[in-house]
Amino acid sequence: MKKTDSHEGPLSGLKVIDFGHYYAGPMAAMMMADQGAEVIRVIRPSCSGSAEFTKEIPAQQFRVLNRNKKVALIDLKSQEGKKQALDLISTADVVVENFRPGVMGKLGLDYPTVKKTNPSLIYLSLPGFASTDKERAHIQAWEGVMGAASCLYRETNVYREKYGYPPVFTWVPQCSMYGGILGILAVTAALIKRESVGSGTVIEIPMADANMMMLTFKIWMHSCGVDSLDNPNGVPDELAHLVYSADDDQDIYNKLSELTWDAFGLPATCRCHECADGGKIMHWTNSTQKFDRRLLKALGVYRQLISEGFVDYGSWELGYDNNISDPGGLFAPGGLSKERKARLAEVMKEAFLKKTVDEWEELFVKLDVPCAKFRTRAQWMQLDPLVSAGVFAEMDNGKSTLTTVGRFADVTDPEGKLVTPKFDEPELLTSQALDELLNGSPAPSGKSAPQDDKPAIKKGDLLSDLKVLDFTNVAAGPIGCATLAQFGADVIKVDPPEFLLGPLPHAFCAQYFHGKRTILIDPASAQTRDVLERLIKWADIVVHNSVDGTVERIGLSHAQVKAINPRAVVCQLSAFGGSYRTSDGWDHRLGFDPTLQANSGMMSQFGTWEDPQWHG
Repeated sequence: MKKTDSHEGPLSGLKVIDFGHYYAGPMAAMMMADQGAEVIRVIRPSCSGSAEFTKEIPAQQFRVLNRNKKVALIDLKSQEGKKQALDLISTADVVVENFRPGVMGKLGLDYPTVKKTNPSLIYLSLPGFASTDKERAHIQAWEGVMGAASCLYRETNVYREKYGYPPVFTWVPQCSMYGGILGILAVTAALIKRESVGSGTVIEIPMADANMMMLTFKIWMHSCGVDSLDNPNGVPDELAHLVYSADDDQDIYNKLSELTWDAFGLPATCRCHECADGGKIMHWTNSTQKFDRRLLKALGVYRQLISEGFVDYGSWELGYDNNISDPGGLFAPGGLSKERKARLAEVMKEAFLKKTVDEWEELFVKLDVPCAKFRTRAQWMQLDPLVSAGVFAEMDNGKSTLTTVGRFADVTDPEGKLVTPKFDEPELLTSQALDELLNGSPAPSGKSAPQDDKPAIKKGDLLSDLKVLDFTNVAAGPIGCATLAQFGADVIKVDPPEFLLGPLPHAFCAQYFHGKRTILIDPASAQTRDVLERLIKWADIVVHNSVDGTVERIGLSHAQVKAINPRAVVCQLSAFGGSYRTSDGWDHRLGFDPTLQANSGMMSQFGTWEDPQWHG
């Protein structure tokens, strides 16, 4: 990796050769380019029908996946092209490819071959199926093939199988996305390890396997048997009409899909409702008392429900336990009787019809109630606050302006200033430019002598020296930190004491806490402040997913952590935060997965505008 004094991103000086195609490989390389790496995309000359390469790759998709990259036209099947590729690899820090297992070997570009001239190389392979999968490794792993093989289309919604619904195709390329995200994480871990051991390694992440990350909750449901039609506690008699029949037409199918919200066993505080103007709003409190309470008070029905005999249990009361039956427990969803559930749903339905969807959204945001107005994808991408904040980026090739996704992660320089993101159009290299690049590229620094007998670096050793403090909750943060633990990081999960009073599904234990140590303290409490500061001094990385106001109250803002441990890296995950804080920005909005899906148009595209569907 070339040393540089510029701060164009944390990967400045890194040289990446991208042999990827379609989504996974190009997306992983795009994320490295967004962080300052020099990325050279290699594609065959037959794809160059025009400057937009419209012959094989849609023009707009090409612009996004190749932003900030240089594009080289190289025929890997010719001797000249193979030599050019080998010359590029010999000077690279990272190679990315997502061909079928064995293809790069036939081209003479596989890792055992290229590491002889570049032993410090990090080689990322993203095949559809693992090279050790004797039955499927040879299959052309298009997105639909991988999705079908990994049960994605049966498990798109965790309750579909319970009601006998057939598989449903989703347009979201989840296998490629999970593969690409895991790929960039693994490459980063390998680069960190290379700093201490001086040599590179090969990483294989089968995309079909990567997709299994999103199926943990479904695996838990299988293990509990709650989604089986043979389960005596499966479909209640009063909901038997929701079971899908092969005789149902598409209209009935859509309606049944919508009605299965009632079959999920979800409390009325986690639903979508129609408002006075016919618009729909999603409110998702995650069955958390403080959010439930805010929602019901915002609706103006809290006191009414209390007067009718509903009970507001505090978090320290036994009524919070979903296993304890209490017909009046407002915040014990598992304990409400059928009559109480129906009454709560009725009261909320009537309340929502008193205001328009925009009025409810404005009020809920003001009162910190997780919510979302149902939008189309076009409406989502045209929201000025999100464009201004950098959630979306604009690319202009002189012919048309393209609004696309912004940078996935924002990083500050050593002085604490944001590294300004750039989104340059792909640069097509001429033959002369390619020759100059090949002749002028220095060898990567820190290159060690080839050691063919040196054992490969194990996955669990890549981050063995990294210490992580995990203050996250729900899914994204805990899964991310669990992934760091899989790469060998020492992760301590910090939760408040009342966390143990809630139910702990097997899914949390299987994935969210995998490989971590845990401690129960209240970060905002003065009594535990000394413990908190000792933990922060211990950590290399502090991860949280609280919005700005909350994180400052509990003492985990970037400035507060740096005052205790100047070398610590602080990572904040958010639902709607972008590169920039703006006066009308959404960075302070709370969000759970269903509200993100409703806001971003995923539900309306997965289903229809009239019958939006939860993309499980």
